[in-house]
Amino acid sequence: MADSPIFDIVKREAIESFIDGSMADNSFSKNLFSFISSKLFLEHHRDWVP
Repeated sequence: MADSPIFDIVKREAIESFIDGSMADNSFSKNLFSFISSKLFLEHHRDWVP
């Protein structure tokens, strides 16, 4: 996975092993959706300064 500000918060290895697992359970796919949404949000607002 490419570098991203999300990995300042979440361990990259944990996400990689999570993604390699089965997404058959609905809760896993919801968790993956939340991770991707957070990743995109942080990347979009990376340079924002109040």
